[in-house]
Amino acid sequence: MESNTKNRGLGKRISPLFFLSAAVGVVNILFLPIIFYVPFQKVFGLTNEQMGSLLAAYASLAVPGYVVGGWLCDRFSAKMLVVISVISTSLLGFWMATIPSYDVLLFIFFLMSITLGLFLWSAQIKCLRVLGDNSEQGRIFGISTGIDGVISAGLCLGLAFILGDSIDTVEGFRTVILTFSVVFLLVGVGTLFFYDYKKYATAGSNETEKITVKSLTKAAKMPVTWIIAIISFGVYTESTALSYMSPYLNAAYEMPVVWSTAFAAIVRYGIKIVAAPTGGYIRDRIGKTAPLVFATVFPAIALILVLSFLPQGPSYLVIAVILTLLAIFCSRLSYTAANMPLAELNAPISLAGTITGIALMFGFSTDLFLPRFIGYLLDTYGIAGYNYVFGIMILGMFIMIGGVMWLKVEAKKLSLRENAQLSKSTA
Repeated sequence: MESNTKNRGLGKRISPLFFLSAAVGVVNILFLPIIFYVPFQKVFGLTNEQMGSLLAAYASLAVPGYVVGGWLCDRFSAKMLVVISVISTSLLGFWMATIPSYDVLLFIFFLMSITLGLFLWSAQIKCLRVLGDNSEQGRIFGISTGIDGVISAGLCLGLAFILGDSIDTVEGFRTVILTFSVVFLLVGVGTLFFYDYKKYATAGSNETEKITVKSLTKAAKMPVTWIIAIISFGVYTESTALSYMSPYLNAAYEMPVVWSTAFAAIVRYGIKIVAAPTGGYIRDRIGKTAPLVFATVFPAIALILVLSFLPQGPSYLVIAVILTLLAIFCSRLSYTAANMPLAELNAPISLAGTITGIALMFGFSTDLFLPRFIGYLLDTYGIAGYNYVFGIMILGMFIMIGGVMWLKVEAKKLSLRENAQLSKSTA
């Protein structure tokens, strides 16, 4: 792969990189209850626990589906799985725009466990992985995250600005859902025509290993699989808890609904526009993931601890917002860490989807219980329940650090093996 990608220049791959990055933004439809927490809850008339149950409905099949999805994208066209995922999820968005009952809404979120959990995640990661070698992975995934952030934040902030106070009305929120659905339907079509998967997959690997059910066992025995799983679990635990900062600021500091919607978009997407590419560039300059994570996650933990002890009330809103943004910026600098071990540990590209699928089954398993659990805490304890949310954020960050420490150990072992082999070949 080294010789094939270094001379092409990343700029020559900007078209496929753009559409692949935009494609993953279709998960905005799944995350509408998170990004637009307050208006979504009001329009659909749900409790906090019911809000969490929507993602649990998605996770019920998506979590085991990640393994199957990873295996599928190694056996079939990863590009076509991405296209099918984006288009079918957009169609489910049109159904959601009818503002159905809670039971129907649960069913829609369950169907997204197929369109997203089964088809999207592993396939999109593999499609990005083959675009470059290890020396480019930080930039590729960082720029990809940034592109997703620009599109997603632009849509969220634009809709919040245009709709204003009407965003928490039925017609206003229907406009939100329809806009996302139309945009990503077009992105799905664009991915079909502007990404030549065979070109990059052929250039990126000479491996001809046949993918079978036994490939699952082989991938499961690799340390890289479980390193990605641990890092993903930590990142996703932290990210899920951080998504509740918007309703927290609304409840504890009386942030207006429109502002809280805009803030949610900035927290989830706006910050990573700068943080992810910057962190990716730094990672590539260092050549390792661990130093970047250690230097960014510990400051984020310290900021969250300060925020958790900050007095509540409107007069402290500005300080709370600043602390939150700083903490999230620090953590987002290493947001793509879970995608780095594939290249850093020289995992075979032929098994990239299967490895990712197994890892994501465990890494994203928090969807099965965490949103609903947090919803239960908030319904039971009110504002005081957010103290538990802060604790969950910090726990997720420490889990992420644990995975990165293992990555550091395995990377050192790999380097010693490669040096030993080089010595033998030159002897």
